[in-house]
Amino acid sequence: MPIPRKKPSFRLKSGQTLPQALAIAKELTRKGLFEIGDPDIINELAEFGYLGREEMIKGLLLALSEVTPHDYSAPAEPHKIPGIPFIWNSACFKVRMYLKFKLVGPRPTLWWYSCHDALKKYE
Repeated sequence: MPIPRKKPSFRLKSGQTLPQALAIAKELTRKGLFEIGDPDIINELAEFGYLGREEMIKGLLLALSEVTPHDYSAPAEPHKIPGIPFIWNSACFKVRMYLKFKLVGPRPTLWWYSCHDALKKYE
């Protein structure tokens, strides 16, 4: 059964709308101002050829350039680390992708958790 998608106009727990959250994530990623919430993201991006910090930033910005608020997917497992997940068919990565980040605080800190093939199972 497909996961129900919320309309892009709702506000996230962090207070932003989805378009605002995406804009903040793009800006902070472009500036390299983010934290790694799950070190697996480094390997996930490396599997697509984005090795090292600068290449990782390129891969994340590429993903952010493709996702839209309509690609938001409510967390399937809310008991796990909360974040802002997206699932979309990527023209650049050439697979169905899963992307997850989190914004924390009033002057948000960006935490990156996932950027991988949505069909690939990670343990």
